Amino acid sequence: MRLVYPQRHLDLSEMAAARRALQLILAHHEPYPAIVMDAHWNIIMQNEAVARIIAYCVKGETIRKLFPDGVVNFMELMFAPGGLRPHVVNWTQSRAALLHRLRREAAGNPASPSEAMRRRLDDGAAVCGAEPAVHDDGIDPVLSLELRVGDTTLRLFNTFTTFGTPQDIVLQELRIDMSFPADEATRRFLEAAAESGIECALAITSQLTTAS
Repeated sequence: MRLVYPQRHLDLSEMAAARRALQLILAHHEPYPAIVMDAHWNIIMQNEAVARIIAYCVKGETIRKLFPDGVVNFMELMFAPGGLRPHVVNWTQSRAALLHRLRREAAGNPASPSEAMRRRLDDGAAVCGAEPAVHDDGIDPVLSLELRVGDTTLRLFNTFTTFGTPQDIVLQELRIDMSFPADEATRRFLEAAAESGIECALAITSQLTTAS
């Protein structure tokens, strides 16, 4: 027998338990960034760490121009020349990883909007910017996103979480993307930013660099 699952909006009362679980995950992941995305890669929930980083790196006017309906799309934000792309130090690797993620999503679900997004974002043009970063410790176990915030480079790797037994289409399509610091400097920066703001964290990082 083929089961047909409903598709409820996350704001409905019957979705309250799932919504609270998402809020709990996001809050407990502080001071590290975490977002909840739908099948279209739209950010439907985010924690304060994400809000701080986006607000610092991308001007509010730019966000409004990119997303006039107020719904921020993760992939569009990453690839937009005025979005986070200029802040990604290792854009060559990160771009390839993001496109691979879209391709894998489309392969696993033919109805997914990821293939159309991949075609739109992958123009086949040569990637401009820095050469792939080489680290002294050799090949890292996971690919880190190297994000330039002011004069500091954050190194973050991520994990994905989904609902284990969803009986709703919306819940089935949700994914929680949680970022973790890949080095001690990133951990200290994120903790300082949560406590005193990014400007203060940048000042602390500058002082530590000067002292060393």
